Amino acid sequence: ECIMKTTGTKGFRLHSTIGIKSIPQELSISPGMYSNLLNNNENYNLLKQETRVNNFNARNQITLLSPLSFGDFSISPDLELNGEYRNLTSEMQIQDNTGIFKAIGADSMRNNLDWTKYNAKFTLPIRFKNNNLDANLYLPLDYNFILINNKILHDKKNLQRIYFQPHIDIRYHLTSKLDITCSYRFNNQMGNIISYYSGYILSDYRNLSRNDGRIYESQTNGGDIFIEYKDIVNLLFFSLSISYDNSKSNLIYGQNFQGIL
Repeated sequence: ECIMKTTGTKGFRLHSTIGIKSIPQELSISPGMYSNLLNNNENYNLLKQETRVNNFNARNQITLLSPLSFGDFSISPDLELNGEYRNLTSEMQIQDNTGIFKAIGADSMRNNLDWTKYNAKFTLPIRFKNNNLDANLYLPLDYNFILINNKILHDKKNLQRIYFQPHIDIRYHLTSKLDITCSYRFNNQMGNIISYYSGYILSDYRNLSRNDGRIYESQTNGGDIFIEYKDIVNLLFFSLSISYDNSKSNLIYGQNFQGIL
């Protein structure tokens, strides 16, 4: 973290973090299952899966040491520049009844996927505050550029997304005893490498699944109204709230069962 002052309490704060993580996992199932899919309908002793997710990320944020004030208004802009690289590999092996392991070579039963994401986000928080009203408006503009390389299928693609995700909170003191709070939010979400792989992966002994090669994306928006009354002298309190939420996505997750697992 680096702090650069210009005058007095004015200046900038630069915050940077770097993270490296590797998550290996091994799953074994005995006796072997899904023989019709994995071993030409022949029974076998054991199914073993090895997966690994490697992750590297770098995050950088620039903020003001103190907000810029204009009467009852204040603003505190900040900028983020982030990068992320992930790699997902998975492979399955079967052990026959003689104890010999052999890899399942079908492309549909293994993964080797690279995911690189660059993100730039500018947020403009605006606050208005006086004796009766406290309002906060957040105006974030989010740019995402993603590179995807499926090494098994020899498929490379990229996509770009620009998200505008406003959020507002308003609190108004109607009287010394009665307050009303209103809020509204709009959000976008995007899946990651864990929801994109195209080869089958065992999550447990009953679940063998893969994705269809599309990235999950969703939009949500919602609001709240909250009314609160406090009479401390007469020990009288009550509150009333109303909420609204709506969401939509480009994919619907489902399962298809074949036979008895």
